[in-house]
Amino acid sequence: MVFSYAEIHYHFRFLFPGYYRKLPEIISDVPIRVIKSHSSKLPVLIIIKDSHLFPIDLKKIRIIIFGKEKKISKDFSFDIHLNQKYFSRILKIDINDFKPNQILDIAVDFTILRNSKEINFRNDNYAGLSSRNYQCYYSEEPLPYPENWYADEPHYHSIYTSDQVEFGADIESTKIMAKSIGLSWLFITDHSYDLDDCENTFLENDPLLPKWNKMLEDVRKNDSEEFRILPGEEISIGNSKKENVHLLAINLKEFIEGKGDSAEIWFKNKPQRFLTEISKSKKQKGEREKEKSERNYPATRTSQLAPRTTTPFSLQLIPIRKYLFCRS
Repeated sequence: MVFSYAEIHYHFRFLFPGYYRKLPEIISDVPIRVIKSHSSKLPVLIIIKDSHLFPIDLKKIRIIIFGKEKKISKDFSFDIHLNQKYFSRILKIDINDFKPNQILDIAVDFTILRNSKEINFRNDNYAGLSSRNYQCYYSEEPLPYPENWYADEPHYHSIYTSDQVEFGADIESTKIMAKSIGLSWLFITDHSYDLDDCENTFLENDPLLPKWNKMLEDVRKNDSEEFRILPGEEISIGNSKKENVHLLAINLKEFIEGKGDSAEIWFKNKPQRFLTEISKSKKQKGEREKEKSERNYPATRTSQLAPRTTTPFSLQLIPIRKYLFCRS
């Protein structure tokens, strides 16, 4: 039995489970850590998804922060009508009055109108989930990295992963939240079976790959020397046992298809392609590019080293695993 989905308005035909609500998904989030030496403000992320299906009026958001010795509260008035697929805001709260090196408890209270009826809830509108306060560690200094090492997130799903099971935040908001924690770079690794979808439905594919192309453009827009962002995929692919596994591909120039466990078509969940195919294809492509380069630029007595790229990463394909730090 299905107990929960990312979409609270998703249901099977004739089956309306306990999580079902005729509302958009409304959630908030805070970073697990804020570093005072980087910023004295706490960013609070607000996401409202699928209000084009269930329009609402966002009236007010109240953020309450509890410290060891004091409490602060701030109201944000909106009074806006939302009828769009995705809406997000970063609300920033000055926490300079709190002493650093303590855990802050945060509550986010929403007031909305749906069909002229006022609805109030805390943190999110997911039925059955705990509404206990968020916790954020307010730190005086960043974590003690070795010299020339940088904290990172190598596996992140953004807004371009969006289906009935999961969805992520927009890349611009993610960058703000990641910097507040103390990260220096980020890999965008959305699911391959989401990146080839039509923009308006996750059950149909578009051969023109509008989501893939928008993700690449979004990464280019938000990437900077101060905070590096690289595009990639989490590819559904078959292993030697013909089982679906997931593989991270980083800094790709071309989309790699993979939808074996996408659940886009019922009872069709076998691997679509296998790692050996991708490895063979990449090898053949590399050989073709090498031959082309040798034809266009024949060897001479003098040679120069190619200029080093500003991107310090050379990862291509990596199995899913958590890495905490990367050295430049």
